[in-house]
Amino acid sequence: MRRTCIRAGSYCLWLAMLLPAAASSARGQGFAGATSYSTGLGPFNTGSYPKGVATADLNNDGYPDIVTANNNTGAGVLLSRPGGGYAPVVTYAPGANSAPEQVALGDVNNDGRIDIVLANALSNTAGVLLGQANGLFGAVRLYPSGGSIVSNVALGDVDNDGRLDIVLTNSASSTASVLLGQAGGFAPALTYSSGSAGSLYGLALGDVNSDGRLDIVAGLPGNSAICVWLGQASGFGPATLYSTGTTYYYAVTLADVNHDGHLDIVGISSYPHTAAVLAGQNGGGFAPLVVYPISPSSNMASVAVGDFNGDVLADILTVNSNTGEAEVLLGLTAGGFAPAVGYATGGTRPENIAISDINADGIADIVASNLDSHTVSVLLGRPQLPTLNAISPAAGNSGTPITLRGTNLQGTTLITFSGTSNNTVSSGFAINSAGTQISNILVPSGARSGPVSLSSAGGATTSVASFTMQGPTSNQPVELADGYTPLLSPNPAHAFTTLTLPAAGSVRLVQVLNTLGQEVNRLTLPLHATTTRLDLHGLAPGLYLLRCGPVTARLVVD
Repeated sequence: MRRTCIRAGSYCLWLAMLLPAAASSARGQGFAGATSYSTGLGPFNTGSYPKGVATADLNNDGYPDIVTANNNTGAGVLLSRPGGGYAPVVTYAPGANSAPEQVALGDVNNDGRIDIVLANALSNTAGVLLGQANGLFGAVRLYPSGGSIVSNVALGDVDNDGRLDIVLTNSASSTASVLLGQAGGFAPALTYSSGSAGSLYGLALGDVNSDGRLDIVAGLPGNSAICVWLGQASGFGPATLYSTGTTYYYAVTLADVNHDGHLDIVGISSYPHTAAVLAGQNGGGFAPLVVYPISPSSNMASVAVGDFNGDVLADILTVNSNTGEAEVLLGLTAGGFAPAVGYATGGTRPENIAISDINADGIADIVASNLDSHTVSVLLGRPQLPTLNAISPAAGNSGTPITLRGTNLQGTTLITFSGTSNNTVSSGFAINSAGTQISNILVPSGARSGPVSLSSAGGATTSVASFTMQGPTSNQPVELADGYTPLLSPNPAHAFTTLTLPAAGSVRLVQVLNTLGQEVNRLTLPLHATTTRLDLHGLAPGLYLLRCGPVTARLVVD
């Protein structure tokens, strides 16, 4: 079981999907330098002020396009270009006095095209722009939220009728609004109170209690809490608050970060500067939060979860508007998260982030909206090379089963031993889910002593560990004792003859030479063979020499 999300600003609606159990194809080691694209200008050359950002394939060309919620201008659409990059932004008006804060993408009218839904803070509405052919959109239609200061939006089928519904959070009124999808639009908003006077920030949808219904999760920083509304057969139940102590979480998302089958809440806080996980429990509910430090003096307003290094562990992504960086906290095999590592977005005051495979290379990329520079940035994930640290056993001969240990091994496609031929293993081996071990490897017949190289989609790397060949190889035969004469029977022979050696592995390479010393045939004997049958078909009658290492035998073909 894996989960996927319909992107809602920088927040995810996580939906359970049955997929083959396999390691993630995403592999990344840091990110390439940011490439920025303008989100346009407003009236009188004022800025567009992009806040929310989301990605989806709007024109069905196989590549994700970018949509921003521009606080000053509306929905900004940047369509991907063949060969990379994005076309200039096309802006769609959000309605009068709307001030979009966030954006969600999904097919709300079931016509096979992606639609845009904006969270409009000032007009207290959801703005819906229906998708048309070739990545174009119709005029906005506004739906009142029933609350005050709309701050976030997400899409999900909350009533299980096959249509996407709109969920909004209203910051000032501390309510969540649900607009049920209908033929031709949306029903009037149903509002659900947090039971608190505090402002709501952040929004995520997911089935947190595994009852088959979507639930609503939002941050309530003024009350040092996270608010959860459980889905019911009709609407949502009363809010349940989970304390965050003295920490104020302004952004939340849902993901199974500890792989126990339950959705966990991941939050991000600017005061104090932490990321936190509230682990989901059986039957619903959440364990007390566990915090992880992020950059000090930071201002975080967005959070997402993905796998950036291909180890099938959840990583946390946030964005720091003070430093202009996207920050990644890599998941650890033993649990928890490593310290945050920052990557410059190339823009000023980044507000929100999204995770997407922008260039369709199987590696997770980052998209960030930069509020004050009026741009959106793309940071492409860089391929990660495997690193081999140990070989067990470290010595043997052809056919020996060995195990390799290291890091980032999950992308390995080819294992190469030192040697000149037959020295690669391309299939049959098994890689564990953490990418730290490769087993079921048999040393190939052409191997020599020396380092082992691993190849992946990102390239090849040579290990710091070596394998020592103890037995003979086709290029390093063990010589027979001087004076030994190989036994051939029958001899003379017509179609076949049998070669007998003194011991298994005493020689591997056998050459058949004519009277001029020219090689007319050769074969490599199995490692453990003491006898082998030689096929003489195709050889003209006459005298031949059979060379076995340093000694020869006369062979007569009649």
